[in-house]
Amino acid sequence: PIHPKSPRLFILTLIGAIMGAFLGFVWILGWSIMEGIRASTANLKAAGLQVCGQLSRSYADTSDKDPLMDEDLSTLRRLIAYIDPQNSVNGSANTLLLLEGKGPNYAAPLAELMSRKGLKVLILELRFNEALSQESRGVLQFLEGKIDQPEIIHGSNHDRIISGGICRYANERIGSHKLKDLLADLAKKYDWIIINSSAMPKSAET
Repeated sequence: PIHPKSPRLFILTLIGAIMGAFLGFVWILGWSIMEGIRASTANLKAAGLQVCGQLSRSYADTSDKDPLMDEDLSTLRRLIAYIDPQNSVNGSANTLLLLEGKGPNYAAPLAELMSRKGLKVLILELRFNEALSQESRGVLQFLEGKIDQPEIIHGSNHDRIISGGICRYANERIGSHKLKDLLADLAKKYDWIIINSSAMPKSAET
């Protein structure tokens, strides 16, 4: 032949793009079916759940932490207004459980905002997947009977009780009467007790 045979690049590129998009769509659809719908703000609101907003980053519970961003500050304010609309103090503490999973640890900035409203706040750490020093006097040592009372760490605007270290049997320890008695005793001293957990929402610990 005098002329070279056309490679039909345009047609083959178009067919490849369509097939690639179709296979990508099928893969994303199959993954969504297996894993479930992602918990986004729009999905939660569509399910009729209260959504106060999103936090933009993780927080470090240190004395020199960065100040809250305005958007995150508004989110935490909406959260406080939702859980305690009347700023109620009825002689015993209200208890709030934060299931943070793999998300940001926002217990400290939440407690700081509550304390600025004149509330006495305690953070009770139940994060038994974080290693601490052997000299810890936290919740774990109290539940194991090694100490009579966990040590309360007094901060500038709120108090805190550390978890005490790693424990494989945290579920059983949490379900004991000793923790209930501890909460009842702490409820006489604080307006709010924030229980901070790194458990996933569908875990047995939750």
